[in-house]
Amino acid sequence: MEKDEREAEGEEKLPEKTESEKRYEEQKRRRLQDRLKREGLKTHKEKVEELNKYLSNLSEHHDMYVLPPPPSLPLCLR
Repeated sequence: MEKDEREAEGEEKLPEKTESEKRYEEQKRRRLQDRLKREGLKTHKEKVEELNKYLSNLSEHHDMYVLPPPPSLPLCLR
């Protein structure tokens, strides 16, 4: 379709992107490609295994303590 036909049918042409928008999208695409090259494509399972391995190597200082359940309330407070 030509421009006049699109306008007659009510279709609007989207505004073109500015130079800064084009540069931003190009840089974003490059960063994504670099990250994929660096990290490779990993499945969810591989990512979880890697995280678990990392967490198992941390010292006890980073362990989360498990608190016991609270004691039941005395009869006078029920």
